[in-house]
Amino acid sequence: MSPLHASSTYQSYLVRLWRPSEEVCWRATVRHVLTGEEWHFEDLERLFLFLHERTGGKERGDS
Repeated sequence: MSPLHASSTYQSYLVRLWRPSEEVCWRATVRHVLTGEEWHFEDLERLFLFLHERTGGKERGDS
């Protein structure tokens, strides 16, 4: 992971959510505020996994 994307105490993303229709899952686009890099997700589960991985993948209380 590059220094810009390494887990740290602060990360900034713009998250856009939309739902093409009621029959389709929510979609998401995430943009890294500093670099402008974008990622696209077909469902919220993948978005949450991405954010979890970007923040070090640890829950409170994990050692």
